[in-house]
Amino acid sequence: PIAGIVPPTPGPIAGIVPPTPGPITGIVPPTPGAIGGVIAPTPGAIGGVIAPTNRSTVSTPTTEPMAPTNRSTVSTTTEPMAPTNRSTVSTTTEPMAPTNRSTVSTTTEPAVPAIDSNPLSIAPGSTAGTAASPAPSATPTPAAKSSTTEGEDLQPRNVPRLNTSGVANDRILRLDSSIISNLPSSELQLNVPGSEPAPAANSNSRLALGYVSSPDRLFETNDIQKIVWGVEGLRNQEFASYLGIKSNVPDEQLLVPTFQETLRNIEQQTGKRSGIIYMVSRVDRLELILIPPVGRSIHYSVPEANRAALFPVVKELRDEITTPAKRGTTSYLPWAQQLYKWAIAPLEKDLESLGIQTLLLSVDPGLRSVPFAALHDGKGFLIQKYSFSLIPSFSATNTNYKSVNNTRVLAMGRSEFVDKKPLPSVPLELKAISGHLGGPFFLNSTFTLDTLNSEYAKGEFRIVHLATHAEFQPGKASNSYIQLWNSKLRLNEMGSLNWGNPQVDLLVLSACTTALGDREAELGFGGLAVKSGAASALGSLWYVDDGGTLGLMSEFYYQLRGGTTKAETLQLAQQAMIARQVGIKNQQLVTTAGNLNLPANIKQKNQDFSHPYYWSSFTLIGSPW
Repeated sequence: PIAGIVPPTPGPIAGIVPPTPGPITGIVPPTPGAIGGVIAPTPGAIGGVIAPTNRSTVSTPTTEPMAPTNRSTVSTTTEPMAPTNRSTVSTTTEPMAPTNRSTVSTTTEPAVPAIDSNPLSIAPGSTAGTAASPAPSATPTPAAKSSTTEGEDLQPRNVPRLNTSGVANDRILRLDSSIISNLPSSELQLNVPGSEPAPAANSNSRLALGYVSSPDRLFETNDIQKIVWGVEGLRNQEFASYLGIKSNVPDEQLLVPTFQETLRNIEQQTGKRSGIIYMVSRVDRLELILIPPVGRSIHYSVPEANRAALFPVVKELRDEITTPAKRGTTSYLPWAQQLYKWAIAPLEKDLESLGIQTLLLSVDPGLRSVPFAALHDGKGFLIQKYSFSLIPSFSATNTNYKSVNNTRVLAMGRSEFVDKKPLPSVPLELKAISGHLGGPFFLNSTFTLDTLNSEYAKGEFRIVHLATHAEFQPGKASNSYIQLWNSKLRLNEMGSLNWGNPQVDLLVLSACTTALGDREAELGFGGLAVKSGAASALGSLWYVDDGGTLGLMSEFYYQLRGGTTKAETLQLAQQAMIARQVGIKNQQLVTTAGNLNLPANIKQKNQDFSHPYYWSSFTLIGSPW
């Protein structure tokens, strides 16, 4: 293909889908900080070089008006991009500086106006003792009518048509990095793998075809389709080596069009618009790639988020959220805001313009234990804007949609342990779940592998809920397990459960924990849905106290009856906790569904569950639908 245009593929509804235009690429230049200085921009995606950025330091307050966006039209693809004048401000919550863009047209096709790129504004963060208010529930994005007569165009309503010239529009955003000066010392950095030998590939698997030895080699190509194809292959190889699974990667030229067609099909069934985001952590930068259901793929590089800066912030965020003495504070905010600026803010305008509501996050080792729901833009949490799921790769994700509302649940759990902390709220949790959706529950001595297999074999349940300790540990997959009554169900044994026939649409582990920063533990957690055969899995990154878990699970299953997707159901439950609509008051569990009396053996003081410790741990894995 010429100029980044992929030949058209058949659309999901009678008609032809327009050709996929070339990607949008850009570099988010670094600002002065304690680490490394300024990294020179890399060459642009198509001809020409992005000129260095001129910067000056100013002391203007955060309320200063933003300068207008300068745009220019260039008639050749080889002319260097115009330099961007930016200012650096010493606060992490200042609005983003204006973006300078150049729109380039070719002689083979008239240029169509590209999406406008307004500066990203980050409002000051909340102060201690205040809670962010929940955002209104997301509503389906209706499809606009096509200008053709052969079928429907699934472009979002009121969104400008994308530039189909196949030429990349390089966009530069300023991300403030003043927080870098407060980063922990190097000994606190996580053990994040760098350049490692490639895992052994099964020559009989198509996974081997997609394997690329180094992501650095991929990004040298400046070919988004090749990069995505390589990243999918790398991720599949990584999970295959650990879990012993196989997954096919579509041919390189069909990969992005195939993924986009799948996203459009899901949107028609659910009314929810989704996008795939890849986060690739390189030594000197964080790479972000967005695959939307329509239009061009979008690529940003964030040199500020190099590994030396990124992973200490990841660790600090989790430490600040989980430290018991800090649960009444907002000490996590600087770290949550910095990660938002690095990982989400560069894509923010694109997500808004495209009407994307659900994110599928495929991320690198070290990032799979990030509580993404708690990332903060200065006004609110990520989960108040988007629902999301964590995926190993899109090609390894089950995309067969079937609504799970009003689905019977097989609920099992254990409250008594010899060598672990008891879970006294589990009986009430199972009873509440059974009351919301129906189905039997099995507690303690009846919670055995034989009972699990025999009940599932009846073919009545599409949701399996296990309320017990589960741990994702370093080392091989057999080190990670789910604790039953008289045995441990180990991760490497879960494939034998055959939960793909009939299909288990959702596996819930309500009391699991994942070793922070450990590659194998993250692989176990991130690959849980794939290994078990379930379309999706819901688990916790760290152990949440019994009352908080009871509150979230009760709210989750109540919201699940409303016919929403699994990711939106979790989003609604987490939003209710942020808004203090879920808590303990006068020995009652308070939820939006009503109050539930706590038994005499559970003594809980009055508390709300608005702090991220209680809700951001719970993460959906696999299909968000």
